[in-house]
Amino acid sequence: MEISAVVGVDCPACQATASFGPPHIMGQFWFTRCRICNYYTDEPLPPLGRKRVIYLDQFVLGNFVGGSDPFWPELRKRLVTLSQLQLIVCPYSEVHRHESLLQHDLRDVLKDLYQSLGGEIHFRFPMEIEESQLLRSIRWFLKTGHESPNHVRVKDAFQDDPNRWAIEPTIFANMSTNSAIVEGVRAYRDSLHQGLRADFEEWHKNPRTFDEYLIEHARRHGQRLLAQYREVAPPTFTPEGLPSTDPGIMLVHWLGCEVKESQADSSEPLAIVARFLESDAFRQTPFVDISSRLWAIIAERVGKNRKTPQNAKRSDAFDVKMISRFAPYCDAMFIDRSFHAVASDDRMKMDEDFGVKVFSYPSKGEFLDYLDEILASMSDDHREQLALVQPQLTSVLSFLGRDKATQ
Repeated sequence: MEISAVVGVDCPACQATASFGPPHIMGQFWFTRCRICNYYTDEPLPPLGRKRVIYLDQFVLGNFVGGSDPFWPELRKRLVTLSQLQLIVCPYSEVHRHESLLQHDLRDVLKDLYQSLGGEIHFRFPMEIEESQLLRSIRWFLKTGHESPNHVRVKDAFQDDPNRWAIEPTIFANMSTNSAIVEGVRAYRDSLHQGLRADFEEWHKNPRTFDEYLIEHARRHGQRLLAQYREVAPPTFTPEGLPSTDPGIMLVHWLGCEVKESQADSSEPLAIVARFLESDAFRQTPFVDISSRLWAIIAERVGKNRKTPQNAKRSDAFDVKMISRFAPYCDAMFIDRSFHAVASDDRMKMDEDFGVKVFSYPSKGEFLDYLDEILASMSDDHREQLALVQPQLTSVLSFLGRDKATQ
């Protein structure tokens, strides 16, 4: 679309002189209206290429606030620049919300940070991602779907397209913090930590191999889901009878509904769900596969440390949840250094399977180089689109990133 610099043109509806336009941006559209008769047209903004999705762990946000290393303001500046150039998006998640709530003095500052970096783009709730992945896997298992269990789609993780133009200001409303929600998050984290302490003790006393831990974690995860459902479910499965709104129970119920829909004459859909939860299709589901590998590596390290038992950190469960649910939809993740050693283990295969690169503070220089490469690879077509939609950038677009490209 060519955008005229004139004040307006004659209205195609009422023919009023110079009353139609100029066009302005509304959402993802050029919007042109007649100021006399209110006739309007809208036309989509030019399509963007695929943005890089970069996930920033909570510790990054904390260092943006209080980190003493000059690296942190430099990193923030580069992320903001690349975001404004429509080259990257840094979505936030439920994990950011929960961990920020637990930092009383910084919760508002951290919230402003992750919302300003992510804008309108944020990850769906982990349970929604799990649901999408598991439904794809059970359809493969039932031979009613053609997409393999390890397939991922952007809409699994995002309600809004991360490749949309991010040019209009996003307004967020801050409500007073509900103390009951904060205590609920803290209690949930503490319960996870207590369970981990028991697991760490077991791994230390009875060490096994990575492959044994890998199979065991997926098996135990499926068994826990099914046992939790059966504790509250009626003897006879009915699609309309959701027994609880607990996330795990809802997942099993939806799987049962999927079985019932594909095999209407089945009298025991949960028996088929149980077989699915023991199958390769379940183990190959991305969040199950990644979390199983993470825990297998952690368990192996705990077991090998024969003299001094390793202590579980309170953030371990959140870190596993964050990486396993979000990594398949990211191009890069910048995470805590203690977990980087686990996530970058060759047996994780996240770059190989999902194309995601994992960075941390010790590899901060490599991360800056990665961001510089994104800028240097900006295409001429992308520059032209930016000049059209964001004319305030025109004066710098001709050389921005060129110096990096020629080095």
